[in-house]
Amino acid sequence: MRRALVRGFQVMNRTAKRSVDGGKKEVLNLVKDELSSSSSSSSSSSSNTSSSLWRSLSVPRSELNLPITLKCGQSFRWKEAPGIPHEWVGVMGSSVVKLRQDGDSLMYMFLPEPLPLDQERSLLSSFLQLETPLAPLYHKWAGSPPTDAANSSSSSSSSSSSSSLTSPKVHPLSVYFNSTARTFPGVRLLRLEPLECLISFICSSNNNIGRITKMVDMLCRTYGSRIGTVDGEDYYTFPSVQQLQGVTEEALRDAGFGYRARYIQTTAAQLKELEDTFAQENPSSSTSSNGSSWLHSLRSPLVSRESATEQLQQLSGVGPKVADCVALISLDKLDTIPVDTHIWSLAQRHMSKLKGKTLNKQIYKEVGDFFRESFGDKAGWAHTVLFAAELPALVKAANEVLKAETKAEEEKQDEQVEAPLPAKRRRGGKANTGNSSGQ
Repeated sequence: MRRALVRGFQVMNRTAKRSVDGGKKEVLNLVKDELSSSSSSSSSSSSNTSSSLWRSLSVPRSELNLPITLKCGQSFRWKEAPGIPHEWVGVMGSSVVKLRQDGDSLMYMFLPEPLPLDQERSLLSSFLQLETPLAPLYHKWAGSPPTDAANSSSSSSSSSSSSSLTSPKVHPLSVYFNSTARTFPGVRLLRLEPLECLISFICSSNNNIGRITKMVDMLCRTYGSRIGTVDGEDYYTFPSVQQLQGVTEEALRDAGFGYRARYIQTTAAQLKELEDTFAQENPSSSTSSNGSSWLHSLRSPLVSRESATEQLQQLSGVGPKVADCVALISLDKLDTIPVDTHIWSLAQRHMSKLKGKTLNKQIYKEVGDFFRESFGDKAGWAHTVLFAAELPALVKAANEVLKAETKAEEEKQDEQVEAPLPAKRRRGGKANTGNSSGQ
C-alpha cells in the first residue's frame, strides 16, 4: 500500500501547481465521461477479469488523489489489489469494483458482471462526488480571492471592485491549508451508503483503521450476501438492516469487537424499530433496498446538520464524533466537523484559546465553528484534507516524495549546467569548433 501512496503523491504533486492556481477553469467540464472500450458481453463470475471490461472516466489527477482518498479513514472496504500496484478493489452495493488511475483517466471495472453504463457512472460519480469541482475549492480554502464567478451575478461586478481594495485578513486555518494543499492535492470527500457508514464508525470508537477494516470485513462475511469470487477472493455486500437482526453481542465479542459488540446489536434493533415507524408514517416514500429508509431521509436538505446529528445520537454507541462522521460522509452535511484526536491536536496548534483546555461539548462546538469560519459551507471537505495530512503514514509518504522530487530537480539542473554548449559561429562566419589556434 505504501508504494501506491508514494506513487499517488508523486503524480499529484506534479499537477498540484497547475490545479491550485487553476480556479478559473470550469472543472466540471474536465470531469467528462468517456468510454475507453466497449463493454464485453462475455463477462462471468469466475475469478479471472478481462482487460476488455475496463471503462474510463476523464478525471484530471489534480481532481482525484485515489490512494489518499481511499485510505484516509473515510471508507474501510478498499484495499490495494493483491500483486497489482496502484490498483484498488472494493465493494459498491452488490458489485465488486476495481479502480486505478491512468494519466487523467479513472479506470474502473464492475464485477462479477458489468452494470449498465449509466448506472456505473452514476455510482462512481456519487461515491467520489465527481460533480463537485475540487480545484476552485482548494483555491478558496487556501485563502485566495474567489476565481469562480459562477456564484456571482454579473451585476455585482462593479460593486465588488471597490470592496476588493481592502483585503480581509486570511484565517489561520486557510494559511495552513495553503501549505498542506501542495502536498495533499486531489483529496475527495466520499459519499458512502448511510447504513454502512453508521456501523463502520460505531466500530471506529477508540480504534485504528486496520482493526476497523477487519471488523467491517467480518460483518460483511458473516451477515452480508455473497457477491461472487474475484481474483480468488470472495466478496460480500454490507448487511442490510434485516440481516443485522441476526447479530449477537456474544458472536461479535468472540470476533474481537469488545464493548462495541453491544452497541452494534442494540443499534441494529433500534434501526429496525425506526424503519418500521418511518414506513408507517411515510407510506408513499420509496423504500431503501437495504432497509435504511429512515437513515436516507436524513439526507434531505430540509434536515439540518444539527437535527441530523441529534437524531443519530439516539442510537447506541453514537456520540458527537460518530454522528458527525456519518453526517459528513453519508448524509450530505458538508459543513460538519468531526473532532477526533487528530483534529483536536490540529485545533490546539491554531487556536490559542485552547491552551490548557480539555475537549468538552462546548469546546467541541467551538472547534467546528473555527473550521466553518475559515472554510464555509463545505468546511467538512477541507477538514478531510487536513485530517489526511495528520495521519503519520501519509505524512511520511509525502515527505519521501518531496525529498525524491527535490533531488530529481537538482539533478536535472546539474545536467543542464554540465551539458556542452552548442557550437557558436564566430564573427567571420566560421564555426568555433573549440580547436582554434587563437587569433
